[in-house]
Amino acid sequence: MVHKFSVSFYVRSNYSNRDGMEPVISRINLDGKRLSIGSTGVKVMPGHWNGLTGRVRGDDEQAARSNEELDRIAHSLYSVYYQIGQHHQITIGDIKAQYKRCDGGITTVKKLLEKFNSFKFNGQNGKTGKTTKYKYMLAERRFLDMLRSRYGKEDIGLYRLSPVIIEDYFQYLKNFKGQNNNTACKSLKTLRSIILFGIRLGVIVSDPYIGIVHHLYPVKRTYLTDRELHAVIVKKLGTKRLERVRDVFVFACYTGMYYCEISRLKDDDVVESCGKKWINTHRKKNGQPVFVPLLDKPLKLIRKYRRMRSKQDDDSLFPLKSSTKTNEYLKEIAGVCGINKNLTFRVARYTFATLALMNGVPEETIAVMLGHSSTRYTQIYAQMTNKKVLDDMDKYGGRLKKLGL
Repeated sequence: MVHKFSVSFYVRSNYSNRDGMEPVISRINLDGKRLSIGSTGVKVMPGHWNGLTGRVRGDDEQAARSNEELDRIAHSLYSVYYQIGQHHQITIGDIKAQYKRCDGGITTVKKLLEKFNSFKFNGQNGKTGKTTKYKYMLAERRFLDMLRSRYGKEDIGLYRLSPVIIEDYFQYLKNFKGQNNNTACKSLKTLRSIILFGIRLGVIVSDPYIGIVHHLYPVKRTYLTDRELHAVIVKKLGTKRLERVRDVFVFACYTGMYYCEISRLKDDDVVESCGKKWINTHRKKNGQPVFVPLLDKPLKLIRKYRRMRSKQDDDSLFPLKSSTKTNEYLKEIAGVCGINKNLTFRVARYTFATLALMNGVPEETIAVMLGHSSTRYTQIYAQMTNKKVLDDMDKYGGRLKKLGL
C-alpha cells in the first residue's frame, strides 16, 4: 500500500511568551489525517513566519538556526516514516510514537560516527583488527576536518548530507591531504560504509552517494624478476640485520605471504601432507585458509632459524623487526644489490604471484596459496609480462605448425 505522508509546521498564534514570541508546532499528515507532534522549540516574533514555506523569514543568524532546526525535525520525521512505512498496517499514531522514542537520538554526523564506532568495535563485531579500527577513526577525523575547513562547522545534521558534500570531501582529500586518486577512492569507500550503516538504521533518508562515481586508475605493481631475486639471494650482505630481513623477504617470495602472516607463524603451522612440508594457516584479513607447499629454499630458511633459536625464545619461525624497520632495511638491500626499484615487503607477494604465473602455475592454484576467495583478486597481483605473452604465443605457434597453418 502506498501512503501519502508529509510534514508541516505552523505557528500557534494564540499563545506567546513574555517576549511576545510564538511557538512553532510540527504536524504530520498521513493519507489525509493530521496529527500534531508538539512544539519544535523554535519561537518567532509575529510577522516573522512564512506560512507558505513553513519557515522563518529573514537571512540573519537566528533565522538560519531556527530553519536548520526545523529541517532537522522534518528529516527525523521522514526517517521514522520510511523506517516503519514498509509495513502495510501503520497509523499516524505509530509514526508519532516512534518519533517520540527516537527524538534526541542520532541526528548529526558526529552522533552517527559514535554509534558506528560503538557497533563496529564494542558490539558483536568488537574483534575488528587494529588496522581496520584505525582506518575508520582516520576517516572520521578527516571528514570532520573537511567540515571545519570547507564549511566552518564542527558538525552538521544528517539531513544536510548530499552528493555535493561527498564530492567536496573527495576533492579535500586530494587537494589538502595529498591523496592520489586511488587512495581518495578508497577513503570514500570507507566513509560509504558509515553512510550505509546510517541508512540501515533509518536515520539517513536520502543516499548522499547517488551520482558519485570515481574509478580506480590502473596501477603497475612492482615485482622482482627471476634474475633480481637471484641477486638478492646470493648477495653477501655483511651484517646480520640485513641478512635476517633478506631471508624473511626471500621466504615471502617463495610463499606469497604477508609480513603480518609470517610474523604469526609458529612451529605448529608447518605440517606434512602428501609427503611434503606445507604452511597451513589462515589470512588474518578474511579468515581464508592458506595452504602453501614449501620448496627447498623456504624449508632451508626455516631450519636455519630453528637451529639459531635459543631455549628462551618462543616458537616463532623467524625473528622479525617492525614492518617499518623491515621496509627501511629492504631499501638498503636493494641499493646493495643494484636493484633500482622501491623494494618493500609487499613486493615479495607480487613477485611470488607473477613468477608463479610466468612459470605456468594456474591462477586457481595461486589464488589458493595467496588465500584469495576468487581469482579476480589474484589477477591484480599476477601481471602479464612480456615473457609470459611470448611463451603463450610460442605454444600457440607450435600448435598452428602441427596443423600446417
